[in-house]
Parts: sequence; structure tokens; C-alpha cells
Amino acid sequence: MKRWVLGLIAIALAALVVPVAIVHAAAPNVVYFPQTGHNVGEPFLTYWRDHGGLAMYGYPLTEAIQEKSATDGKTYTVQYFERARLEAHPENQAPYNVLLGQLGRALAARIVGNPAFNAVPADKVTASETNAFFPQTGHTLSGAFLDYWKANGGLAQFGYPLSEPFLEKSPTDGKVYTVQYFERNRFELHPENKPPYNVLLGLLGRQIAQQNGLSLAAAPRQNGVPDYDPSLFYTPTPSPTAIATAAPKPQEPRPDLGAQYVEVNLSQQHLYAWQNGQVVFDVTVSSGRPGWETPTGTFYVNQRLEDQDMTGGGQPGDPNYYYQPDVPWIQYFDHNGDALHGNYWNENFGTPTSHGCVGMPVDAAKWLYNWGYVGLPVWVHY
Repeated sequence: MKRWVLGLIAIALAALVVPVAIVHAAAPNVVYFPQTGHNVGEPFLTYWRDHGGLAMYGYPLTEAIQEKSATDGKTYTVQYFERARLEAHPENQAPYNVLLGQLGRALAARIVGNPAFNAVPADKVTASETNAFFPQTGHTLSGAFLDYWKANGGLAQFGYPLSEPFLEKSPTDGKVYTVQYFERNRFELHPENKPPYNVLLGLLGRQIAQQNGLSLAAAPRQNGVPDYDPSLFYTPTPSPTAIATAAPKPQEPRPDLGAQYVEVNLSQQHLYAWQNGQVVFDVTVSSGRPGWETPTGTFYVNQRLEDQDMTGGGQPGDPNYYYQPDVPWIQYFDHNGDALHGNYWNENFGTPTSHGCVGMPVDAAKWLYNWGYVGLPVWVHY
């Protein structure tokens, strides 16, 4: 939240952005999803939020229940979601106190005689940036499936591939899609959709829960538990002081993007963080320069990293090549490498200078990172 402090003189060439403290209630440790009628509490709530939330796992289908593991015969507390089963493992230290069930492996074991599950001989594979080979299971990964696997958590989220791509009839809509099985899920190719939605995850949580005869009936809301909303977990760091050369104005709020989203105005070179119809933070940024313009449209944060070395623009020696170590507070919002991030190497904010990313002062990027989440809408426009 900011207030523009103007002098008493008639001509004001600059405005000082003053951070205003905002008091927020403590985030809940249990929430309710009216869409399916289930409560989600700890440790599953934190894991669900930190690892992709609705986009990765879908809505809860059951309450937390006790279930005997088919892997080791032990009984664990588990909760089924549309695309996953989360298992509590209190014997492990966080973040390994919650593990993903191997639902892809469970379903693959029921598919008999399909040659797509036969291992590919290593000497028949040429590994490259666009074609990966996994000797652990003897299978390859390429094309749109490889891009999706890399961009959305890779081995930790999906495990190793268990098959090659093949055609399969969907149990959801009865249509035939190109699919590939992994230890924890099934990828489905939907060429009728534009990236990144041309690859969708199978509803394996729902499929396994139904096959196991679990009741998916709605449960009563626990006493005093709120409906899930990302804004309940809004815990920003103090907003940094910044100087703007003008007092830019955001667009009208967009309720269709939900309670919390980012607006990037390329004409103004300015970013706004929207919360419940109000701008709670804004900062001057530096977007893509001519020839490397930041894409316009509505995107969604798909990966978040506290820091990462960034490189691109061709090979070393090329005029557009760059290597930038330890870029901080990164939130990727498309699958072409464009991100919101901190920029410590120059102060040219207000001028397009990047290779497509939206750079900002490091303290502002940290604020935005702590405020954001995987799935956060990012609206970019002129």
C-alpha cells in the first residue's frame, strides 16, 4: 500500500512512494474447498500450496484418511486430490514429511502387453536437449512432454517415465489422446490447446480413489474453517521505498483474474500487485528491449526459484549472449523463460533493457516473491 506525497508547490516532477504497514491475520492451518466439499489441513495444506496447488494437484476428493500402503505394507495418513495422493511421513524431516503416491506406477501395472512399456535399449537412443533418456527405467522423454516435465518439477513431481508415448482412450471423456506414464502421473497431449495447456495431467487421484472404492462424498466444514483463497496466505515483507518519475495509474481491476494478480504495464514500465480489487504494491520495472519484447497476454506463474544462474541469447561470443549468475527471487510466468525477478546489475528501471523478463529492484522482487504463489495470474499489456 502506498501514498503519493506531493509538495505544496504547483509543479511536482516526482513522487515519493512511502510504504505503509499492513496488518494481516495469521494464515489458517485448515481451509475448506466448497467445490468438492473437503477440508485440507497440515501438513498437506503447506505442501499443496508450495508445490503447485490447484494447477498441479486439483481439488481435494477426500478428507485425510488412514490407508495401507501397497509399497511397504505400512499404514499412513493420506489425502486424495484430483491428480495426486499426498502421504504424510512424520518420520521424515520437512520437506520430505509429505510424499506423492506413485499413482502412475499403480495404473501402469494394470496395463498388460502394451509395447510402449518395453524398455528402449540405450544404444538405440541419441540423447540431446530435446530428447532425454532415463536408464533407471529405460525410457525416453521428448517434445512437449519433456518441456512440461522440466518446467513443472521434473523428477520430484512426476518421477521417471514408465512408458514411451502411446495412444490411449481417456477414462474422463472417452476421447483418444497421446499419453505417457510416469511414476506419479500420466501426461496427456492436447494439441487443441495452446501452450502451456497442450499438456495436461491425468486425473489419477480420482481414478485410483474410485477404483479403490473410496467415498468422494462431501464432508462437513470443520468449525470456523474459511473457504480456500490465496489471499488468506498473503504475508509480504515490508514494501521497499522507491522513487517514481511520475505517478502512473493502473488499469481498472479485473475480477476475472481472481482476488490476487500482477499487472505489468509495458507502456508505463510499471508493475502493480492487485489484492481484492486494490493495488497493494507497485514498482517501476524494466521489460524486454526491442527484438526481445516481453510477451503480452494473461499468464500464470509456473515455477518459483529463490535464485538461479540465467543464460541465453545464443552461444558464448554471440552478440546477444548473456550469462547472469545468482538472479534472485524468480517467478517464471511462461514456458519461454520469461520471469519476474530481481535485477541487481543495473538501475535502468523504467527503460526496456531485458531479454524478455520483467526486472525490478531486488527488494521489490523479494516482496513480490513472498506475496506470490505458483498459479499467480500475470497480466501483461501496453
